[in-house]
Amino acid sequence: MADLIGQSLGRYHILEQLGEGGMAVVYKAFDTRLERNVAIKVILPGKAQKDKFLKRFEREAKALASLSHPNIVKVIDYGEHEGMPYLVMEYIPGGTLKQKLNGKQTSWQEAIRLLIPIAKALSYAHDNKIIHRDIKPANILITQSGEPMLSDFGIAKILEVEETLDLTGMGVRRPYQADTPMAVVWKLASEPLPRPKNYVDGLPDFIDQLLLKALSKDPKDRFQDMHEFSAALEMRLAMNKGKVHEKPKVGRPPALGIAAVIILILIAVAFAVLKYRTGTQAVPDNLTELAE
Repeated sequence: MADLIGQSLGRYHILEQLGEGGMAVVYKAFDTRLERNVAIKVILPGKAQKDKFLKRFEREAKALASLSHPNIVKVIDYGEHEGMPYLVMEYIPGGTLKQKLNGKQTSWQEAIRLLIPIAKALSYAHDNKIIHRDIKPANILITQSGEPMLSDFGIAKILEVEETLDLTGMGVRRPYQADTPMAVVWKLASEPLPRPKNYVDGLPDFIDQLLLKALSKDPKDRFQDMHEFSAALEMRLAMNKGKVHEKPKVGRPPALGIAAVIILILIAVAFAVLKYRTGTQAVPDNLTELAE
């Protein structure tokens, strides 16, 4: 795709590139009408399926624009530029959760504080009959004040492509390891979840239990919706209010770090979403996210 920096997509003047994935490029742009910065996600050439795709893209864009929640990145506009559809969203300058983690250690309390708003955002979206479909740290933006914002609802499903989640790049170990993605899926379906406490020294029992419940093989044993999940997170955080925030101990190689706890909770959220959508035991849409 030609570099769009310096060009205008309607009233939006492209300033700089913010990121690029397998399906789209994200730019920072200036809205010349409202005089503010925005983020524009431009779908890469070859991904669109002409009229059929563009109609579906328009339908999804309108549905996403209807969402209004303090922890969901707002879709402002949509359009098409030389056959490339694009979404216009509010600009969040703080980067992504993936960038924030970057292998660094943080407390489990901070991990829960990040997840509560995201769980509530998902609960709101589910109430409005919208499923995210691609939950991962790269799709959670962080505001300058440190608030998490969920982005990229439905985009991966619209394009019918899969992107991998590079956990290795964050310095963490995979909960299931095998030679092929299908072997990982088999382990997901047949083997018990490895205890999170085995990877993070000093992790409280109730966090261990919360993760095991969220990732239960039987959907009936999981949290039944995002409201229940967020309530459990809030209760655990309130119970620990006033206590010293403990940093994870590093001493057992290979140390996973508390960042992995956040990833495991995110995976738990993904499983809960799948349960909400299917009502049965299911494996993730994006199998390679758990394999990579």
